[in-house]
Amino acid sequence: MTQQLKPTGHPSLNSTVFSDEQWTEWQAHDLCAEEKCLSAAEAGGEEEYGRTGLHPKDKLIRGRVWYKNGSADESFGPIYRKYCFTCAFWHNQASKDRNHIEDPSLYPFVGVVTEEDGVLVHNCFNENTPIATGRGDFLGYGGRAFYIQFDGVDEIVVTNNLWHQGTIPEWLRYLFKKNASFRPSQ
Repeated sequence: MTQQLKPTGHPSLNSTVFSDEQWTEWQAHDLCAEEKCLSAAEAGGEEEYGRTGLHPKDKLIRGRVWYKNGSADESFGPIYRKYCFTCAFWHNQASKDRNHIEDPSLYPFVGVVTEEDGVLVHNCFNENTPIATGRGDFLGYGGRAFYIQFDGVDEIVVTNNLWHQGTIPEWLRYLFKKNASFRPSQ
């Protein structure tokens, strides 16, 4: 019979700590440098997730620095190691979008930021190969065609290799702005 591990706590929505030792180690990490961070708020309250022994300031729902957790240390460069994983991911994505605008040869992926039901959603595709061929087994959205109209541009771009990055958290929307809309097939 397999032993069921009981969670000790949930530092954020997508992470679970299964031992008191891990929980204590996580609490020792610095708070996320993004002052508007709400990543730990996604995990819910003390009653629901059994958060015990937290300092009252920790209930501020700000995430903790993810660096030095052993499993994702190399996910982002050193400049992002002051953030929780969620904030590091989106600050890094915003930087990539800016790099593409400044010099597409440095980063060929175009950020496609749309507004859907009041939230910003981020996707991207390679501007050099918007229609990918010979890779049917590994295309974003399974190779489905998307028709994208960037704001202020009449031309519609078609790609069959759009990659979904996720819904931009509300507290990080200041890093992005809507720049495109999806259009029906032509």
